[in-house]
Amino acid sequence: MKKIVLLVILGALAWWYFDGSRKLTEEQVRAHYMEQNRIMTALEKENACAGMADDYHLDVVSHTPGRPETAAFSREQACDAATAVFDMFDHLRALSGGQLQPGVRQEYKSITLSPDRKTATVEYSNKLLLGDRLLVRSVTTETLIRRTGKILSLGGRTESWGYR
Repeated sequence: MKKIVLLVILGALAWWYFDGSRKLTEEQVRAHYMEQNRIMTALEKENACAGMADDYHLDVVSHTPGRPETAAFSREQACDAATAVFDMFDHLRALSGGQLQPGVRQEYKSITLSPDRKTATVEYSNKLLLGDRLLVRSVTTETLIRRTGKILSLGGRTESWGYR
């Protein structure tokens, strides 16, 4: 009897690890982005890269005065860039006595779950604000996965427009 109970428990754990903990729902995807936005506005540098998979890759097209520039970022490079942005916002917040706070406004264009619900392709637009001033507007297509219950980004493509 003990062996049967042990086999049932091991079977349930194996199912959870290999299947149940890897499936996504649209609600989980939305909650993931809410948490990412909270991390950004709270300037939690230590959590900036927690949502990126080890094999994360992001292609970026930046439109600033002049011609567009393209770049590709690995996880490490994206983490370094995010840390630098967090440091800059933290410095501005300190200089302003806490008056200037970053904000993110996000609008989802689509959330598409794969048939097996193990990946989600998300298209969204972001507005990055400092106080009430628009700094950057971006349009992103990103792929999300779930590993052992945690949602991670594989990266994707973003196109952004910077404002002064």
